[in-house]
Amino acid sequence: MKAFLIFMCSLLSYTVQAQIVSYRMLYVEVEDQMQFEELARERAQVRAQNLVDTDSIIYWGLEKFRFPQGTISGKPNLDDQGNWYQYVMVHKNQESYAKVESWWQTALEDREPPIRKLPIQISYKEAQLWQIQDQIFEQQNAKFSWYHFRYSDDLQEFLDNQKSFIINAEKQKISQQEQTAGWVFSSLIDSSNWAEPNVLTWVGFLNFPQALYYQLNAELDVDYDEFDIFKEFAFSVICEKILETEASK
Repeated sequence: MKAFLIFMCSLLSYTVQAQIVSYRMLYVEVEDQMQFEELARERAQVRAQNLVDTDSIIYWGLEKFRFPQGTISGKPNLDDQGNWYQYVMVHKNQESYAKVESWWQTALEDREPPIRKLPIQISYKEAQLWQIQDQIFEQQNAKFSWYHFRYSDDLQEFLDNQKSFIINAEKQKISQQEQTAGWVFSSLIDSSNWAEPNVLTWVGFLNFPQALYYQLNAELDVDYDEFDIFKEFAFSVICEKILETEASK
């Protein structure tokens, strides 16, 4: 069974409303990316797989930002200069996240030499926590992730009044798409910062052209030559899955 399908089936075995997804962005210069991905495969993925096997987390993945090609949060997301990456972790609930987070922060530093002290340039952002509100999935393995971020002045009021409508509309739209591998609708847990995106739609695609075509039809008015991912009101990004865990046997 393919990794994504197993991951999504695992998600369904828990109460959807309780599931937490954490995203931690990090930036890597182009000359360091090969070594970084190798280290992530040897260390982070192995340790994350252990967390999955011991039922401590549901899923872990490493993704690389492929769109937009421009400046994101002050750093060039350009294939010939450097790219943003992100760690994706799915937790059963906030309590599970809290238990894993402190361990995860030190897990990659207990071998010599630790990743953060290697002669490669890596810049980290704080993790963001999102609560899954609803999801659908196909029996296919997503290779690319399309993320669409939005902002609401009053998140709870938005969820109370608009969640059902948006979920139904997005489900209908996704059902008409070919080569999709799933859809997830979630909301930001800590939504105290004004104008920070707090509503998120994820759509999984089998290839980059399909994800880019979907993006171009989103008709978003965003200057993708230079923008701040933490301050825009609405924008989309496309990420490539580099590494991910398998469900425990």
